[in-house]
Amino acid sequence: MEKLAVDMTMVEGLRAMHGFTDVLRLAPGTNLAYGGTMTNRKTGESTTMLEMSGEGCREFEDRYFSRLFMADDSIDRTETVRKGWIELIELCLELAGECKRVDLPTDDFSGRITVDELKAKVAHHYYSTTLRALETTDGKESLKDVKTVRDSKLSGYSATFGTRKSLQLCIYDKLSERLASGIDPRVDSWIRYEVRFYHERADIEIRELLKALKEGQESRHIVGALAAIIDFKEPTDASAKHRSDAKTWSKWEELVKDGSAFNGFAASPRVMSVESNASWLMKEGSKSFLRVLASLDGKDIATIGSALALKAIGKMTKADLQFINQYRKSLGHAEFGTLKELANYFFGLPDLVVEFDSEVTKLLFDKGTKKELVTRRAALKGLEEEDDG
Repeated sequence: MEKLAVDMTMVEGLRAMHGFTDVLRLAPGTNLAYGGTMTNRKTGESTTMLEMSGEGCREFEDRYFSRLFMADDSIDRTETVRKGWIELIELCLELAGECKRVDLPTDDFSGRITVDELKAKVAHHYYSTTLRALETTDGKESLKDVKTVRDSKLSGYSATFGTRKSLQLCIYDKLSERLASGIDPRVDSWIRYEVRFYHERADIEIRELLKALKEGQESRHIVGALAAIIDFKEPTDASAKHRSDAKTWSKWEELVKDGSAFNGFAASPRVMSVESNASWLMKEGSKSFLRVLASLDGKDIATIGSALALKAIGKMTKADLQFINQYRKSLGHAEFGTLKELANYFFGLPDLVVEFDSEVTKLLFDKGTKKELVTRRAALKGLEEEDDG
């Protein structure tokens, strides 16, 4: 786990998935799956799967850089993170690994291209694309490309071209998506163009990406992959057959002409999970908190806050602890070694309320309240006995 810079004391087990019987969460967004016979190769050899989401990739970059930065605070983040990806990809390939999916995102924060403009281009088919699909519509009509469009007031606009069998392009309003999740990225515009390689195409792409990383050209490579797939056009009367001959939209040409304008690593605004939680609380949770407080006449803020926190303390996982420690570390605070240390800290807070009247209990706790309160009081008593000892 050294290449992943994982803290093994924070690893926890998850439910079986993807045919594997054993699954470990190594870090937020990073899982390791193994065990069972359903995922064996045809030759009978067992397999292991490393799965890293977008969050997992960003967390990996943070962990890898932080570990080396502690020893040498003069190192460059981009160069260091590039080295981390090279080491990890090379290790996977040395272990005869096969890549099943690679996502290459190009994030545009400039605002030069708007969501409404992209929406109009797609709606009027002012683009040409190299994507082809194997499936058909209603079993009859062959499609030159698969186009799926979603437009939600909640999560924003997205347009998806291609197929999960080989290659796909998804264009979406990342800013609206993040805001809908209660996360404020603190940017005015954020459109993501995500090229997704699957199966054999992914296995080829991971080697091409590794080559680009070693040459320090990963950003140019990522934007180049996007430009090779789709070309947005100026308004044209050309038929679909001759759409590729139409003039490229000037704004699109400006966007993709020079891949060096994009940063291949941590391109999105870095928002720690705790900051995301705080953003959601202030934007969405604050009104709910005040409504509850005002409805329970005579109750103070400490009572309601304690009830909410006591409800959550028993559900905290090692992944939650990793997020807490990441933020505490950024502030120079001591980290919690275990979930028990976190509980000891919480139960030791001077303003913590642990006894609630029937009004608070009825509104804030579910049907398992009685058992929950008994369990909580037992935990409190046990902690007090430990302190006395």
